[in-house]
Amino acid sequence: MARHPRDSKRVQPPYSLSIEEASPYFGLAENAFHRWIRDGRLQHDYHYLEVGGKPVIIREAFIEFMKQEDASYVGRNPKSTDRR
Repeated sequence: MARHPRDSKRVQPPYSLSIEEASPYFGLAENAFHRWIRDGRLQHDYHYLEVGGKPVIIREAFIEFMKQEDASYVGRNPKSTDRR
């Protein structure tokens, strides 16, 4: 059975990305990923795995993390000096 020409052009987004790949993919600095891992904000075996001793970001889980991060800033004034 012949494949439709359009089908061969569909590219699935990657399941996981190294930090070097994730940085330009998401438009974030590599340091941000390392900091979030170090601070425990990205959870091992959920947001990232370790392959060869290096973290690999799980794309869908990281997208959900970013949605939650974005929602946590709604209504906050970044210039506020209130330090409750």
